[in-house]
Amino acid sequence: IYLIRADQSFKANFAVSFVKLYTNFTSSRYQKLLSLSVQFLTVPTIVPALVKEPVSALRVFTTNIKQLLNGALVEVEELKIKSLSCDKREIAENMYYRPIYDFKYLLSNKFAAHFLLTEDPEAFENLLTVVSWAENMDSQTLAHSEHVSYESRSWIQGVELEFILFKIFRDLFKVLEEPSSSSSSSSSSSSSSSSSLAVQV
Repeated sequence: IYLIRADQSFKANFAVSFVKLYTNFTSSRYQKLLSLSVQFLTVPTIVPALVKEPVSALRVFTTNIKQLLNGALVEVEELKIKSLSCDKREIAENMYYRPIYDFKYLLSNKFAAHFLLTEDPEAFENLLTVVSWAENMDSQTLAHSEHVSYESRSWIQGVELEFILFKIFRDLFKVLEEPSSSSSSSSSSSSSSSSSLAVQV
């Protein structure tokens, strides 16, 4: 742990190996190792190498989220769709928390967010699939006139998942609203050239 915090070269190499083995960690007795992710997923100098091939961290995390939540799917017969059920263990025990927050850590980096939107369609498709599963999540018949017929506490986990997904898309929209670095640099270079011309005149 000391080397991860102190040695930047070791941290970068460890981060690559960590992401490559991520799927093994989520389904093994080594799950506690996942708590180390915050040590490098928020480091600006490391993130670009993680989201690009061959590491593809965005794809790794969204695939894990999708695989974990797949076990919580149920058929909604009246709508002819599959939706998440908060009574399932995968949601009731928050089994998706680690990969979805690691994904969110990555997206706090603007490069990673742009990369998701422009360079990694598979990861973005995984994310949209999870969002579609969350539609009509844990629908319950709460009341008939003035009588509450059924209500469980499982909706709490559903709301938590929806909040996380909302925050992820909020951060992505922020990136879309900001001018790209290339356009800002070109505008700054054009302004500098025009100012130099003015000085020459």
